[in-house]
Amino acid sequence: MGTIAERIKLLRESRGLTGEALANMAGIRASTISLLETETRTDPHSTTLAAIAEALETTTDYLVGLTDCPTRNTREDESVDENLQAIIAAWPFLSDEARAAVAEMARLLGPGL
Repeated sequence: MGTIAERIKLLRESRGLTGEALANMAGIRASTISLLETETRTDPHSTTLAAIAEALETTTDYLVGLTDCPTRNTREDESVDENLQAIIAAWPFLSDEARAAVAEMARLLGPGL
């Protein structure tokens, strides 16, 4: 899964949001979400992309494909190995609490998960 459209739609649906609800949360028009998700518009303004990322609790790096980890990185996340990041990326619908629990389990299991 790689395009901005696919990533926005995946996260929006995994959070049970409509395009209109996401637009309201991001402070943008619903038509903008629709245009992005259908790839009619492929070059969102940086402020639009940042607002969508904030509303979806992710990063712009994830939305544009620079990382496959949809979670916001924190200092704790920096020590997470690639296997854990792959697990988290496969389950973008995990709550922050669930992500923290997975990270803690990985820490307890040690490197190499």
